[in-house]
Amino acid sequence: MIERALVCIQKEENMNIGEQLQLRRKELNMTQEEVAKKLFISRQAISNWETGKSYPDIENIIALSTIYEISLDNLLKGDKNVMIELRKNRVYQYVYTTLAILSVASAGICLLIDLLVSGRLSWSLIVTSSLIYVSAAGITLYKSTERKLLKAFISLSLLLIPLLASIQYSLYYSQMNQTHWLIDRGIPLAIIWLVIIWFVIVTATICKLNNFLAFSLVAFLSMFGSYLTGLLTGIYSNLNDYFDHFLSNGLASLIVGLICLMVGSSSFIRERKTTE
Repeated sequence: MIERALVCIQKEENMNIGEQLQLRRKELNMTQEEVAKKLFISRQAISNWETGKSYPDIENIIALSTIYEISLDNLLKGDKNVMIELRKNRVYQYVYTTLAILSVASAGICLLIDLLVSGRLSWSLIVTSSLIYVSAAGITLYKSTERKLLKAFISLSLLLIPLLASIQYSLYYSQMNQTHWLIDRGIPLAIIWLVIIWFVIVTATICKLNNFLAFSLVAFLSMFGSYLTGLLTGIYSNLNDYFDHFLSNGLASLIVGLICLMVGSSSFIRERKTTE
């Protein structure tokens, strides 16, 4: 009996954090769905932790130790991978915090200079809105536990109109005779590129395309988007104008698209063969 108990203890010590979480959850007769509700995350995230596909962050580890009534030392003991992951997350947290402080400071300096020089807020709104726009994507990527890119694109799409509105406001008060820029160009251009981006996201999700194939689709569609952008901005008047400037506007996208297509196709074929 004593030897069997010692063997069980040794097995538990050699378990990684995912195996420990799964074992403890089953000992408490809890489902993944129940744990997910307590942590306000999806059931898939719990499954990924237990199978070792991903690791919980330090906040969720502390919460799990409380839910499962297990000490942090026992939970983390023997799992070097999770300790490495926690160190990485700590470094990322410092980087994001530094970037956030720099963004706020930059926005404040721009607003102050704009007020002192112009007597009102004009161009600084574009800078501030752009910083908020980029920061929203960064925060989404940092805080999300799954589908990070999808959630980042959603946040960028929702904040695009406020960004364009700040540009319209700045153009109007800068006396650049662009009172209808938002309606004439801003919103149409936003719609064009949002349609292209979301078409790629939906296609890649449904067809399960790898990153190279998805990026090749972006590159090819960007040529069409560039042409429509040129028409709206007055750079092109017809398709011949676009091809006259193809070397500077479309050739790079074509080359990148073809390279990504070849690499992505070979990778896609290999993955299909391994699954068959």
